[in-house]
Amino acid sequence: MMEIAAIAGIHLRSGCFCNPGACQKHLRLSDSEYLQFYSEAGHVCGDYIDVVNGKPTGSVRASVGYYTRQSDIDMLYFAIRDYLRSLPPPVLPLIPNVVNNVPMNVDGLVDELPMDLYLMAPAMRLTEMYIYPIKSCRGMA
Repeated sequence: MMEIAAIAGIHLRSGCFCNPGACQKHLRLSDSEYLQFYSEAGHVCGDYIDVVNGKPTGSVRASVGYYTRQSDIDMLYFAIRDYLRSLPPPVLPLIPNVVNNVPMNVDGLVDELPMDLYLMAPAMRLTEMYIYPIKSCRGMA
C-alpha cells in the first residue's frame, strides 16, 4: 500500500509501529500465527512483506497535522478507493454443503456450478478507521 500511495504523492507508514503486542492483538492473530510471520515467512520490521498466508502483517497509518488540508485527506481517500477498486475480486472455494439433496454454497445459496469452480467473494471494503488526535494517545473510531 505504501508504494501505491507514494505514486499518488502520499506518505504513509506501515507495519506494527514498534508495538508487536498491540499489533498481534488488533490483527487478531494467535501466538503461532504471529511467530510464523517471523520464523517461516522471514518477515522483519521494515520489510515489504505485507501479507503472510492471507493475513496482514501490520497496519497502515497516515499522519495529519496542523498544515494538513482537506484536499490532502480527499487525495488519501481517493487513492485508497481507487486501489481497492482496481483489485480483482477475491475468490472463495465452494464448500460442499447439501440440504435436502440440493448443493449449496457457504452462504446457503443454491449453486448449480461444478464444485471445481469458485464463487466470487463480496467486494472488499474499509471496515475500521481511527483518528489519533494526540501522538501516543488512544485513537477515536
